[in-house]
Amino acid sequence: MSVNIKIYPDYFPANCPPNDALEEEIIVYRLCESNPVSENDFLSHFILNPNRNYNGKLQAFGLSVISDIEEIEKMRNISPIMRKKKYVATGMTMGSSGVIKKTPSNNCNSHITWWLIKEALPHAYFEVCKEVV
Repeated sequence: MSVNIKIYPDYFPANCPPNDALEEEIIVYRLCESNPVSENDFLSHFILNPNRNYNGKLQAFGLSVISDIEEIEKMRNISPIMRKKKYVATGMTMGSSGVIKKTPSNNCNSHITWWLIKEALPHAYFEVCKEVV
């Protein structure tokens, strides 16, 4: 019997990822700054701002993706930082690389958080499918 143990980054807090996150493979989209996509296009809020207090908000440790490309403009309108991202990349949430959970918000109903294992390379699963203006 083989056991599939996922090793998550040491900086993840207790109970991260949450127990109700699932190992699924679905097509998702992400706003990116570069074409082709790079590792820097797939950094969590925590990696980008490690000194910020996230008050137990587990989403900050995961990667934001969306399942409905029609919501890209909503995502871009969230903040000036998001508007700098000029490309939409599409890819698959590989179950072997982590777990996902639907985490809709007021701004984006199809938002998903993807908590990646230590050695995951999400940029390898994505390619630019659209340029946005």
